[in-house]
Amino acid sequence: MSNVIPTSGVGSDSRWQRVGQQVRSRRLALRLTQFQLATAAATSEPTVRALERGRRVSYMQSTITGVCAALGWTADSIDRLLRGDQPLEVVGITGQFRPAADPEVLRRLEAIEAQLAQLLDNAPCTTPTGLDDDNNE
Repeated sequence: MSNVIPTSGVGSDSRWQRVGQQVRSRRLALRLTQFQLATAAATSEPTVRALERGRRVSYMQSTITGVCAALGWTADSIDRLLRGDQPLEVVGITGQFRPAADPEVLRRLEAIEAQLAQLLDNAPCTTPTGLDDDNNE
C-alpha cells in the first residue's frame, strides 16, 4: 500500500463521493461530530470535512487508517468502498469482521450485547478454596 491514496481529481471521482457519504453516514450513526471523528482519527476537522464531501485529491495512508479505526471499520474499508464493496466492521475484542450493518440491525445487536453483559455481571463469582486473604499467612 502506498502512503498517499490518489483520486482522479478534485470533485471529479464519484467513488470518493460514495466514500464520503458512507463515512458521514457511519459518523452520524455513531453520534460523532466531525471534530470528535477527527480527534479519534488523529487528523484535522477540515480533513474529515473534505473526506465527507469527496473533494480531496489525495489522503495520507495514516489518515485513511485512522478514520477507519475511529469508525470501527477494518483498515482496508475505504479501499473496499472505492472498489464498490461494503466496509467491514471490527466486531468485539475477538477481531471478527462483518459487513457494516444497517442502523436497525446494529441497535438490535447492541441490545443483545447489553443483555449478555448484564447476565455476566449477575453471574455468581466464587473464590477457589485457599485463595482468600484470611487463609494466607
